[in-house]
Amino acid sequence: NSGEKFANAWENAIKNDTVLGEEEKSILICVGNSIGRSNTDGQLSMLSVHRQSIEKLYENISRENLGKGKLYRSLGVLAGVFISVMIV
Repeated sequence: NSGEKFANAWENAIKNDTVLGEEEKSILICVGNSIGRSNTDGQLSMLSVHRQSIEKLYENISRENLGKGKLYRSLGVLAGVFISVMIV
């Protein structure tokens, strides 16, 4: 919609995304709501704060994925051993 405000269009686009998690969506919606509300220095400061939030979230997700990866590899090996025993 050409008459729609940026913040509303941004929020709708983020909410309709099917890939992002709720935490990511929340951070990105805050970014969209903050853009254009202060001078350049204020916006750069705000973006820096949100960048730090995203980096922390990335670290948490990376740690979680590493743990799950080990679990899935272990389950795969155990399933392979179980199938081998069943065949023999």
